[in-house]
Amino acid sequence: MLVVSDALEGADVPSDEALAALVALINARLDHALRVVAPPEGALPVVFTPAGLSALMLPVTQALSGKAVLQGISPLGAKVGQEVFDARFSLTDDPLRIDRATSRPLDDECVPSRATCLVERGVVQRFIYDLETAARAKAESTGNGQRGIFGKPVPGYTNIVLNDGAAQHAAPPQLGGGLLGDIRDGLLVDELIGVGQGNVIGGAFSHPVALAYRIERGEVTGRVKDAAVAGNAYELWKRVGGFGADARWTGSRSAPSVLFEGVSVARR
Repeated sequence: MLVVSDALEGADVPSDEALAALVALINARLDHALRVVAPPEGALPVVFTPAGLSALMLPVTQALSGKAVLQGISPLGAKVGQEVFDARFSLTDDPLRIDRATSRPLDDECVPSRATCLVERGVVQRFIYDLETAARAKAESTGNGQRGIFGKPVPGYTNIVLNDGAAQHAAPPQLGGGLLGDIRDGLLVDELIGVGQGNVIGGAFSHPVALAYRIERGEVTGRVKDAAVAGNAYELWKRVGGFGADARWTGSRSAPSVLFEGVSVARR
């Protein structure tokens, strides 16, 4: 079953231009999806759209939680000050972003909110903490305490921004953010099946595609079915082929499309 969908999320009514761009992007994805082609196979360049990045972002955000560090399960726990990712990779949690639904002046423990740079130019800087985990780590709360309906607060993210997020575009109609031109044979991944299941924090992933397109000689030639992508998020973030010019918000995460080299693609 083919499903193509998208959304705009924010704290204000979207502009007509933003809605028009969203419609154009959905139409572009649907037009390419109507033609089904054979999937490629092997270690290939793969572009993940902002929506398709979840499998590669989840391990990193989980590993940058102070709770995971205290539990001894974070692969990044002992790597503060070390260059772990591509030098172009930066990650910030910013609860003060204007017009975002998850922005706030205080966290759920009344700690003042502030932007927290977690990774700067590939170097791990710090982790997110609430009051309890900060006290146990002999650190200071980063204002990331989140309280649910039941139980005590835990560290939680607000607005995750990959790189500076300065060039925010309202769903541009160009798939891949300009990263497809030099790809002779590869894949454009928009959605995967089963993201978030298994041992996510370890970084290894293997997921069937829900919506993906084949790239041949720099062009999208059609939608692929019965294919899966696999790799390790931490290893792939070390060899980024490029960042797209299509940074946008998907939920509470701002990110562009990202090209990774040597992603394992298999036919099912």
